[in-house]
Amino acid sequence: MQEGLYKEQSILQRGDEQLDAILEMGQQAFTDLVEQNEIIKKTQQKMVQSLETLGVSRETIRKIEKKAFEDKWIFYIGAILTLYFFYLILKYLR
Repeated sequence: MQEGLYKEQSILQRGDEQLDAILEMGQQAFTDLVEQNEIIKKTQQKMVQSLETLGVSRETIRKIEKKAFEDKWIFYIGAILTLYFFYLILKYLR
C-alpha cells in the first residue's frame, strides 16, 4: 500500500514539475511578446516619420494605423481564445 502511495506521489510530483515548466515557458513567451511590442511601437513611429518625409498624406497614414489597430485586436482575441482552449484541454484531460 505504501509503495502504491509512493508511486502516486512521485507521479503527481512529476506532473507538478511539468506544469511549472509549462508556466515558466508561458511567462517567458509573454515577456518576449512585451519586448517585441515595444520594438514594433518604435518601428511604427519611425515609419510614420519616414512616410511624412516622403510626402504621404496624413489620411493615408491614418488608414494604415487603423488597419494595424484592427489586426492587433484580432491577434489579441486569437491569443486569448487559444489560451482558453488550452485551459479547457488541460482541465478535462487531467
